[in-house]
Amino acid sequence: MLLLLSACANVLPQHLKNTPSSQSHQTSLPKFSDAPLVQLFQKQQDQHNQSSDTQPVNTHKPMDTIMPKKLRDLRGLVNEHLHGRMGDAVAQAGVDSAIYPLSNGIEAFAARSALIKNAKYSLDLQYYTLQKGLSSRLLLREVVIAADRGVRVRILLDDREQLGRDKEMLMLNAHPNIEVRLFNPIKRYRSNIVSRWVVFLSNLSSLRRRMHIKMWLADGVLGITGGRNLGDRYFNAGDADNFSDMDVLLGGAVVDKMQAGFDDYWNSEQVMSVDAFDAQHLELRREQISRMLLSTSRLTQLERVSRHPYLQALKDTEQEMLPFVLSKVTWGQVDFFMDPPSKIKHYPDPAHISLSSGGEIRPNTLVFDNLIRAMSQAKKEILIVSPYFLPGDELTQFLIDLHNTGIRINILTNSLQSNDVPVVNGHYDYYRDRLLQAGIVMYELRGYPDVPALPQWRHPIFSIKGSHTALHSKVVVIDGQTSFVGSMNLDPCSVTGNTEVGVLIRQPAFAEQMRQLFFTQLEPKFSFELRQIQGKTVWYLGGDSNLDETQPERSRTGTVFTNEPGSLWRKLQKYIGGWLPEHYM
Repeated sequence: MLLLLSACANVLPQHLKNTPSSQSHQTSLPKFSDAPLVQLFQKQQDQHNQSSDTQPVNTHKPMDTIMPKKLRDLRGLVNEHLHGRMGDAVAQAGVDSAIYPLSNGIEAFAARSALIKNAKYSLDLQYYTLQKGLSSRLLLREVVIAADRGVRVRILLDDREQLGRDKEMLMLNAHPNIEVRLFNPIKRYRSNIVSRWVVFLSNLSSLRRRMHIKMWLADGVLGITGGRNLGDRYFNAGDADNFSDMDVLLGGAVVDKMQAGFDDYWNSEQVMSVDAFDAQHLELRREQISRMLLSTSRLTQLERVSRHPYLQALKDTEQEMLPFVLSKVTWGQVDFFMDPPSKIKHYPDPAHISLSSGGEIRPNTLVFDNLIRAMSQAKKEILIVSPYFLPGDELTQFLIDLHNTGIRINILTNSLQSNDVPVVNGHYDYYRDRLLQAGIVMYELRGYPDVPALPQWRHPIFSIKGSHTALHSKVVVIDGQTSFVGSMNLDPCSVTGNTEVGVLIRQPAFAEQMRQLFFTQLEPKFSFELRQIQGKTVWYLGGDSNLDETQPERSRTGTVFTNEPGSLWRKLQKYIGGWLPEHYM
C-alpha cells in the first residue's frame, strides 16, 4: 500500500493535467526608474561611483545603539522626477555590489518589511518554509497590501514544509497579483494530512531532496539571502526559543544574478502552481483574504498591549530602516551561487559528502564546490559556523590537512543542548573528536546563554533569558578577506540532497564584521569550548580562550563538564540518530 501511494502521489490527476500555468508571472520584471527602491539605491550607487576612497571598516552594532533618532522620509531622499525604465541606465560600479549584514533578528525582519512597503513593481520570495506565527502574519499582511496597490508578487515555497496548508496558499494565490508555487510537490492525496504524511514516509528520499533556499527580492534592485526562513524563531520574536542567524542585504550587480536564479526555479519542471490542486472558488478566497487582513490587524493590536514589546521595537527600527542601512553599506565583489533545481533528480553516488577531483565545479553542487575552492586558497585562518555539522570523512580530512599546513581553523556549531534537531548529533561525535585530536579549535553554542533577564530585542545573538537558543547561521570567513553566507549546512542533506544558495563576498570590511561577530559568539556566556583530556572530549566554560595570536596561552580557570550538556530526552534523540543513516541527516 505504501509503495502504491508513493507511485501515484506524483502523478497529477487527469482533470488537472491541462490546467494552464500563469503566463503573466513567468519572468522577472525589468527595473523601473520611478520605483522608490531603485531611486534610493541609485543615489547610493552614484555616491559610491564618485568616491575613490576605500570604504572604512564599519563595525556592525545593534541598531538601537547607532541609529539616529530622525532621518528624512524615504521619499524625501529619492528623486521623484525620474521616469521610464531603468534598462542599462543604472550605473554599475564595475563588479561591485552593496553589502549589509543582518545578524540581528529585529533588523532582519524590518528589512524585509521595509522592502515590501516600498516596493512598487515586483516582490519575489523563495523560501524553504513559511511558518505560522506573528512575524509571518505581519509579513503576509503587508504582501497582500502591496499586491492591492499593484505590486506583482511571486512566492515559491518548498512543499514539504507547507504540509496541510493548501488552503492558506490558495487564499494568497486567489489574489490577481499574487501567484504561489510549490517546489517538488506531492501531486495527489494532499487533502488528508494523514495520507500526505504516509506518502512522504513511503518515499524517504524525497524528504531530503528539498529546496532549502532562502531569498527575497524587491523591484529587481535589492535582495536578501542567507540562513533565515520565515518564522518567529528566525526574527527573535519567539517566546520559547529563537535562532542565532545571519542574512545579507545586497544591491547592485549581484541582484541581477539572484533574479535570474529565481526565474530558473520559478519556471522549472520541479515547480507547480497551487492552482493545479484547486482552481475553483476564487471569489470566496478573496473574501477570506480580506478577513485575514482584518484579523491580523486586531491580533497585532492585542499583542502590542499584552505581550509584544517586539512590535514597538519593530516599528521604531522599520521606520528609518532603508535610508539608514543603505548609507552604511560596504561595496565589494559578490559572487552568487545557486544549485540547479534539477539537482533533486540526480541521486548522488555516494550519498555522503565528497570533494571534487582536481577542484572542479560539479553542476549539482555549485554552492559547496565554490566554497571548498575558496577555502583551499586560505593562507592564515578559516572560521566556520555551521549549525548541523556532519562533514564526512573527506571534508574532515580536508580541514585537517589545511590545519597541518599552519592554517588556524575555528569551528562553531550547535551543542546537543542547543540543537533544534538533536538526532543530528548521533553521527557528529566521530567527526568532532577527529578534528579535536588533530588540534582544530571547536566550540558549541549553549542552549541557554547567560544574557540579561529583560527582553533584548536588538541583541545581535539572543533574546530572553530562559528561552532556548539554537544556532542557524551558515557562515565561513577566510583570512579576514572573503566571507561566505548562505543556506547550506555542512552536512550530507544540504550538500548532496537539497538545493542551496550562497554568496562569496570578497570585501575585507565585511569579513571583519563577520569575524568580530564570530568571536563574540565564542565568549563563555554564549558557547562551550571543546577540549580533549586524555582522549576524552570535555565542555569547558570560563577563562580566556586561545583565539588570537596575542593570547598564546589559555587560562585554566573555569568549569569543565565531563558529561555532555543536554537533557535525557535530547540524549535519547541523539542515540536514535546514531542508528539512522547519516546521509538522511
